[in-house]
Amino acid sequence: MYSSLFLLLPNTALPPGSVLLLLLHFLLLSNSRYRILQFLRSKTHPPRPKVLTVAVYTLQMSSTAGIHVAIYNDGGVYKHWSLFVNGPTDAEQTVLHIMGSSTNYRFEMRASDARKSATLSELIYLCDVPIAKVTSIKEAARQAPIHNEYPGYNCQDYVLDLLDDLEGKRIINGNDANYKKKKEVVKSRQEGLA
Repeated sequence: MYSSLFLLLPNTALPPGSVLLLLLHFLLLSNSRYRILQFLRSKTHPPRPKVLTVAVYTLQMSSTAGIHVAIYNDGGVYKHWSLFVNGPTDAEQTVLHIMGSSTNYRFEMRASDARKSATLSELIYLCDVPIAKVTSIKEAARQAPIHNEYPGYNCQDYVLDLLDDLEGKRIINGNDANYKKKKEVVKSRQEGLA
């Protein structure tokens, strides 16, 4: 989705704290997934006194969400894992995981940025998916079986099973070579295997 923002800027410096300056700082420095694609400057022709400079910012809102495995070192026997959906805005960032203890896990979904967790030890990027598939990912995570009948089952197994399910439903392209390599990296982090 593209939109253009046209700003008329005087040829003088913007005063500190001005709304326009704050808007420009937000666009340039925010944690949103907006990207400034072009910056064009043009002057009115023929030159006249007090010429105004027109700045045109073309913004693109990302139409994809990044899929990551977040690994946390929270002091437990094994490191905690979650699937992190990095949506294009802060409100669309979601952590999908199971919480609890052996034979007593439950599904949890929360709007949160995994990168801001104090216990995050590693974030492994897997792939991007179209925003339209995020609802399907959340629903698959909600419906994924939690194997509380197995005492050794934990959040790491849940995330790997969820990834397999997303591949099976063709929400994630399991045949993509880069995705396969990154999933192998995730598997290599699994703990408690004999």
